[in-house]
Amino acid sequence: MLQMSMPELVDQATAYVKELQQNLEKYKQMKVEMKLDCSKRSRKISPVLNITDSGSHLEVNLITGLNNQFALSDFISILQEEGAEIISATCQCTEDRATYTILSQAVYPRIGIATSSVLERLKRLIC
Repeated sequence: MLQMSMPELVDQATAYVKELQQNLEKYKQMKVEMKLDCSKRSRKISPVLNITDSGSHLEVNLITGLNNQFALSDFISILQEEGAEIISATCQCTEDRATYTILSQAVYPRIGIATSSVLERLKRLIC
């Protein structure tokens, strides 16, 4: 085993402490940057619900922030319970928002789709 002189030990310890301080500063800066990035992403976006009724077809559009978690299956279930047959359903996510679009038609065209009930139930789901 090598014996180091006292000045060499002090120099080595000093270099190690300086390295730790540099790492600490680097990690503090990374923490600040990550917090800033997270605050940008978690910006609160209020949901926007739009329903277009064109006779026997109903289109539901919802725009919401990514921090709001909605299951597309919940929207589909509500529409089906109110007399709609789903033609297509999509979900598109961008940087900070999600856009849901569901196109449906009435299962029984003579009866139609209960649009007001659909709107009320979907509003309750997103609020």
